[in-house]
Formats: sequence, C-alpha cells, structure tokens
Amino acid sequence: MSKPLLSKDQVDLGIQRFLDEDPQARTRVENVSQEVADALGVELSELRSLQAREALGVRAAEQGTEPFEYLLKFTDLTDAERLQVLRERDESLARALGLQ
Repeated sequence: MSKPLLSKDQVDLGIQRFLDEDPQARTRVENVSQEVADALGVELSELRSLQAREALGVRAAEQGTEPFEYLLKFTDLTDAERLQVLRERDESLARALGLQ
C-alpha cells in the first residue's frame, strides 16, 4: 500500500482553514447537534467532520475544481509541494488504471 498524499494533520489543517475562510460552512458544521449524531448512531465529531468535507466539496464544485485540489489550497504546502502532490496523485491513478 502506498503512502497517503497528505497526512491526517495536513488534511485537518486544510479543513480548519477552509472553515475559517467560509463562515457559512462553519456555521453549518457547528449547527450539527448531538441529538442528530445520536439519532444516526455516530460520534458528533465524526458527523461534523463529514459535514465539513461535504461543504468543502460543494465549494470546490462551485469553483469548478476537484475537492482534493481545492483542499490543497488550504494546507501548509508551498506551491511547489502542491504541484508535486498533484503529480504524485496523477501518477498513482495512472498506475492503478494500468496506463503507466
């Protein structure tokens, strides 16, 4: 199995920075209640994390980009590092599809 393109900490930082820049998304995530989590049988933190990722995906679609690429702009990576991550992702996908 290959190494993840981003660490959990980098993903968490990216999502946190996204929410910092998007008050509407933050409010939507913070409005997820314990009662809803209980009704779904999941942890509140897990449900809020899913809600944040969904909000990021919606914003990415509005920008005409993929959620992963949109997330990268909120990480602590430099422009060069972001490009390298995208290259690695594309190469990994090509290998998985048997194109490389």
